[in-house]
Amino acid sequence: VLGFLGLIGYAIATEVVDDDLLDEDQQKQVTAFLQSLPTAVPMEFIRWDPFYETVHQIATRVDEWIVNDNGIAFTGRAALAKETRIVDHAVLRTEVRDAQFEVVRLDFRIRDHASHTKTLDPTAIFSATDRMSFVHNTTTPILFGLTPAEVVERKPLEKILAPQELLPKKVHLDDHKIFRMMCITSKEVKEVIKAVEDRFRRAVPPPDDAAFKAYKESQQYIDDIEGAIEPILQLDMAPNEFGLLQRQGVVKVLGFNLIERHNRKHRPGTVTLYYRDRADFDVRDNLLNKLKYALDHTQP
Repeated sequence: VLGFLGLIGYAIATEVVDDDLLDEDQQKQVTAFLQSLPTAVPMEFIRWDPFYETVHQIATRVDEWIVNDNGIAFTGRAALAKETRIVDHAVLRTEVRDAQFEVVRLDFRIRDHASHTKTLDPTAIFSATDRMSFVHNTTTPILFGLTPAEVVERKPLEKILAPQELLPKKVHLDDHKIFRMMCITSKEVKEVIKAVEDRFRRAVPPPDDAAFKAYKESQQYIDDIEGAIEPILQLDMAPNEFGLLQRQGVVKVLGFNLIERHNRKHRPGTVTLYYRDRADFDVRDNLLNKLKYALDHTQP
């Protein structure tokens, strides 16, 4: 550190960093330091896409750095630039199926879509528009859909929050086996818990820590959370479907191990993905002990 500070001090004393006077390692240190200084000015933040925000900037292509006792300055040419930032409150809410009952789309809840209706309109195209493919669910306007392939496409571009971490809440059994699971993202569960706790605090003014502690230890607290989760518990798929998405990095089911079951009796040579309970001394969190639900219509 002292050596590097001395190097910067030398650069300040000489006013301009002269590459001829520095060895290769010193040049790298000074260059790395100078390049870490801000050279882009954010001008506008626009949501062209439900899953990420575009930061439009005026950036400088630096030609020369100057360091002296007045500070640090640079000269260069101005240019338009942009970067994207993932929307961290997008949560997977449900799936959409075709006539053959195959999953064709995943619908995500976008909490603040109403604040960006003009720019989220796919027909709105302006200079520097940055938008990828998506489907807006007109029946439920807070939902925006992507195919699993579109989620995978966005991942390396850092234009979506993935994998989505899921918590199994209910199971449907067929012949004593898990046939379907209803899951919700851990992020949305945290949102629900905060909303329930905030509602209680508002109902018991002024803040009463003892009452709040007693509430959190009561069955009513659990019932209130489960009651708030029930209407938004909509992601309903087979373990194999969840497993295929997990292998693609789209989702991750928390608390359970993804395994392959070899279909030796039926469809020999094929495998079905399944979730196995993790070995511990508490059986209450096992899949077979989750709340049960019945399918409300005929499904394969």
